[in-house]
Amino acid sequence: TPGAIDDFVGHLNRVISGEVKYQHDIIPGTIERFYDVLYFKNFNNAIFSKLQK
Repeated sequence: TPGAIDDFVGHLNRVISGEVKYQHDIIPGTIERFYDVLYFKNFNNAIFSKLQK
């Protein structure tokens, strides 16, 4: 939830303490679509597909 600073800080503290662990080998594959080049390519395709209809 935006603005939930206490929740964020609590989660961050659990990561720092080692209580919560992330699968670092999986994360890059899940964020690939948000990389600038891919994001703007997909954004451009979405706009032009609507304009062509």
